[in-house]
Amino acid sequence: MTDSLQISNDTAEITVNEEGLIKVFRKEAHTLRIFSTTPDGDILTRYETKETTTGAERRLLEAFDRMPLLAAVWDGDSWSVDTEAGVQRWLGCMSENKIKTGLRRLGFTVRQIGQVFRKAKEHTWICCPRQG
Repeated sequence: MTDSLQISNDTAEITVNEEGLIKVFRKEAHTLRIFSTTPDGDILTRYETKETTTGAERRLLEAFDRMPLLAAVWDGDSWSVDTEAGVQRWLGCMSENKIKTGLRRLGFTVRQIGQVFRKAKEHTWICCPRQG
């Protein structure tokens, strides 16, 4: 069994577990934007974080924070991913270049990204396990 890999910067953290599953987590906590309507028909907008809310809204934010921005596995030919798509998740195939571009936008270096992909390609999967 091989060791896992963990790489972190100011905005995100990447882990590759012993089985080659890549998970990317954002460090910034999620914020809910909540719309409501007044009796006059005006739309009010409020923003909530885990620190400013309770109950169901807080539990929802805690669940978002536990979910990776991206999870990916190598299937031998391409990358199978489960990624955040707003409140929903998207499961499918994604090119290596697209994943690399996303990791570069999060501030990871080419060297760090190379380490992640080499580690993940030590194993193959049929498809990425659904997150959450």
